[in-house]
Amino acid sequence: KGKILVTDDPSGAKMMLGTPMIEITTPEAGSAGDFLKSFESVLSVNAYGDRLHVAIRREENGKEIIDQLKAHGFSVEGERWIDPSLEDVFIEMTKDKATA
Repeated sequence: KGKILVTDDPSGAKMMLGTPMIEITTPEAGSAGDFLKSFESVLSVNAYGDRLHVAIRREENGKEIIDQLKAHGFSVEGERWIDPSLEDVFIEMTKDKATA
């Protein structure tokens, strides 16, 4: 059975996460994402090929995350602040349901 989780337009749905998000480009997205999931300041990590969408507690945590990736030998080819995608919102809204 399906369940309606949101009745809003795309921009409203994206604002539901209410957390800063940084996109990190790295050829080691899988292992870098696993590494970042251990950080208390990281709320979620979603991989899209060589890009990671990382939701963090506060914008100030962004530099620390990038610095830690580099310090542990991960190649960071780019980083930028982004708005969450609709896919990010969908993953966040359904992840607890998938593990139940």
